[in-house]
Amino acid sequence: MTVNTLYYVPDEDLRPSIDELARVLRPSGRLVVGLGDPDFMATLPFSAGLRLRPLDEVVTAIVAAGLVVVDHRRVGTSDRAFHVFAAEPSKG
Repeated sequence: MTVNTLYYVPDEDLRPSIDELARVLRPSGRLVVGLGDPDFMATLPFSAGLRLRPLDEVVTAIVAAGLVVVDHRRVGTSDRAFHVFAAEPSKG
């Protein structure tokens, strides 16, 4: 599980970082990635310097690492709602 960490990963290290998470995951394991909504996060005063990536960019990195996103939930109903992705190793 990784929560609120991808903001600190340089762009060139996003894919290798997700690849490493996938590599150490058990075949029956599940990767969980949690991050704030990027549009809301951009309005916060402390967001300067954070890498607020579009959600599809995070999903693309997860899929490129050979994982399948099996769930995407928002924790809450407002624009502040947190995003949680769950992914599993691809069966193919």
